Amino acid sequence: MSGNQKSYLESAVNATLYTIHYSRGTRTWSNRNQQTYLRGIMVVRGIHVDYVTYDTIERMDGTVWLKPGVYNAAMEISVDQRNPGRRQIRPVHSQRNNKGRICNFLIHASAPPHFLEGCVAPGYESARGLEASQSSFETIFLSLGGFEAGKPVLFNVSGVMPAN
Repeated sequence: MSGNQKSYLESAVNATLYTIHYSRGTRTWSNRNQQTYLRGIMVVRGIHVDYVTYDTIERMDGTVWLKPGVYNAAMEISVDQRNPGRRQIRPVHSQRNNKGRICNFLIHASAPPHFLEGCVAPGYESARGLEASQSSFETIFLSLGGFEAGKPVLFNVSGVMPAN
């Protein structure tokens, strides 16, 4: 097998193994600051397990949201001053905010009372929003073969954001 064939085959296998499937739901939840979040589910096919599934929340209230589709994404360590060192996943997209700049849209853990700004957080649904978000995200990294800054993954989004 030539180097190009091997590279192509490895890319196809990795695309199958390293894909996060995110499906928006229709139910909403509001935190104590009256920010509204859409509930959904996230499914990750693991290397050593069949699948891991988590509940999700995503901010509504007119914030950025990704259109349905498949996005290239990468694991990274946050350099944001508010969240330095946080491990997260950043999809590559071209959506712009009302100032004409490319919007941040991230996948990362979140703790109650949740203050997401156009991001998705995994965990387990509760009346407080999500529980065990950090440990859920660590399991997602393990399912994707471990965290490695720059590691590519695919982010498959389905469902549209309802009018809010």
